[in-house]
Amino acid sequence: MEENILSIRNLKVDFMMDKEWVNAIHEIDFDVKKSSTLCVVGESGCGKSVTATSILRLLPSAGTRIDPASEIIIDGVDIAKLSDKGMRDIRGNKIS
Repeated sequence: MEENILSIRNLKVDFMMDKEWVNAIHEIDFDVKKSSTLCVVGESGCGKSVTATSILRLLPSAGTRIDPASEIIIDGVDIAKLSDKGMRDIRGNKIS
């Protein structure tokens, strides 16, 4: 059985709009196995780019929140819980 190199669990992302939080991504779950490809398709505005930038934690911190229950696991490490410095190290070494 192939190991997961990326696992997304319960990913929820909200944006502040007109002084209230609006849900953009609601409870996404998926796995990417080693030596495989995942294609994400959908209509314009359905959340493909928000999902990808959330995984990389590249969304602006002001006006954006990722639910604390969300898990973004790369090689066994939940990067959703990492510090900014820890995330920079992961982006430079693991994700790239």
